[in-house]
Amino acid sequence: MFKAVIFDMDGVLIDSEPLQLKRQKEYLDYLGVAVPDQELIKMVGGNKKMYFDIISKYYSGEPNYRAYYQKFQQYFKDRPINYRKLLNPDAIPLLKWLQKQGLKLALASSGAPEKIKTVLTQCQLTQFFDPVISGNMFKQSKPNPEIYNTVAAKLGLENKQCVVIEDSDYGIAAGKNAGMFTIALKEERFPFSQAAADYLVDSLSDVKHVLTDKI
Repeated sequence: MFKAVIFDMDGVLIDSEPLQLKRQKEYLDYLGVAVPDQELIKMVGGNKKMYFDIISKYYSGEPNYRAYYQKFQQYFKDRPINYRKLLNPDAIPLLKWLQKQGLKLALASSGAPEKIKTVLTQCQLTQFFDPVISGNMFKQSKPNPEIYNTVAAKLGLENKQCVVIEDSDYGIAAGKNAGMFTIALKEERFPFSQAAADYLVDSLSDVKHVLTDKI
């Protein structure tokens, strides 16, 4: 029986990945840096360190990812993202249903802590998750399972008692590497390989049907 559900954020709770990729392309165009599309696609589902590792193969203008993203954020300072508009409409109904079933809810995102806080505040999701863990806490991001191992430990549960909801290759691999039951939210706009997931759902509302006899 499962006792907790751990959510990814980008691509699951909020439909942010297409916009983030678009912004990354815009900023690189502004810098006059050409990064092949097949390389840019590899960023989806990763964190800033991973993004910069890819970009730095084609751009040597900044010494590290912090310097790069400080200027990136300055470039977009007059166009902040309204995450409320990107909130998955099935997210809150599912979260409320899971709480009613007595399940613990946690968030494990590759995003930076400040971004996670902004998303949770704007989308009024803060009250649902404890703990909230950022991939910035770890040397290696997803697909390394450390983030999920850490969440399970904080919940006081065995990994096999936790369900992971993800969308990207990296996230699905992290969940599976942690030995957790992994549900993938179908994503066809990016060339993700979601076959490794234990279950593939068309929408977050379908998670209820997957878990009804497992909790």
